[in-house]
Amino acid sequence: MGKLLSFASGVQFEPPVFGIVPPYSLTMVALCLTMAYSHHRAWVQCGRNNAILKVERLSALVDGAISAGVGVAFLLAPLLIPTPLGPLVPVTDAILVVIQCLLTVRDPFLILQRRFWELSGAVAESKTRDSLLQEARPFLSKAGLSVVDHAIFQIGRSVQAILYVHPTQSVAPADFDGCRAAKEERLRRLFPVVTIVLSVTQDPVARQTDS
Repeated sequence: MGKLLSFASGVQFEPPVFGIVPPYSLTMVALCLTMAYSHHRAWVQCGRNNAILKVERLSALVDGAISAGVGVAFLLAPLLIPTPLGPLVPVTDAILVVIQCLLTVRDPFLILQRRFWELSGAVAESKTRDSLLQEARPFLSKAGLSVVDHAIFQIGRSVQAILYVHPTQSVAPADFDGCRAAKEERLRRLFPVVTIVLSVTQDPVARQTDS
């Protein structure tokens, strides 16, 4: 920004050396794509449930896109010399930095907000809730337990679920605990760290009938 202000006040600058920038940008794009692929592969191996790897993959792709944009911009900058924009060529690098800051300043704040959201133990995303319930409901139904309500939270990679169940048949306490443990074991295929709490409650329909 200081360079642009100095340029606006009349200070003259030598045009930047464009020759080495495109090869450098090409190298950076290749490195960023390699990192993005590595993060994506690790994310898949973790069951597609690691928010940090997902963010790192996106960051690598964004960095690659920025590097590609810088390379193309510097490659085309000399073509501006005979045009009305020719006087701006000496500060092309500063202009690109300002443009990149304006385009990317929003992402770090959103990522930081997301991390605080997860660390505070907020309600899990709908995708996480749907995946957990789709896996839990049939399993619990076979054990004679009907899920009537739920509260699912996510803290980093950890998923904590309180499932309010209504027994549709007689269930012994030992069977109840065994069902919960078995359910946690099955869900670890989807979520590396998961805690299930089964809370017995009355069926809402029966409750309304009684009232």
